[in-house]
Amino acid sequence: MIGAVIVSHGVLANAALEVLSQISGEQKGIVAISNTGRDLKQMEEDLREAIDRLKGHDGVIVFSDLHGGSYSLICKRLLREREGLVLMTGYNLPLLIEFTFYRNRPLGELVPILEEKAKKGIKVFRQVKE
Repeated sequence: MIGAVIVSHGVLANAALEVLSQISGEQKGIVAISNTGRDLKQMEEDLREAIDRLKGHDGVIVFSDLHGGSYSLICKRLLREREGLVLMTGYNLPLLIEFTFYRNRPLGELVPILEEKAKKGIKVFRQVKE
């Protein structure tokens, strides 16, 4: 089973995990962390600790709220030193729900499924005046 770390600015990661649990049921092996009140060194320590807590899993996906944000940049450095680690930025609720349904699949099979679901999770509806 694949583990996950949801990271964000403010309370977004914790809120996303709470909503995810309401929709998909209680999830083990998913950790939420925030940058609130944390400097870069503390954030890196938090992320390393969260990933280490998931060592028994068949890989870990870090879901980051913002590409180019502090946690994303930290995770990009960690990718060089840790096998079985994936970073997905700009997460949305459909992506996280899909993760809970397919996290028993191998990491290499799971990531493309999630990538496609994330893209399809964004829909735009508008009224166009002529």
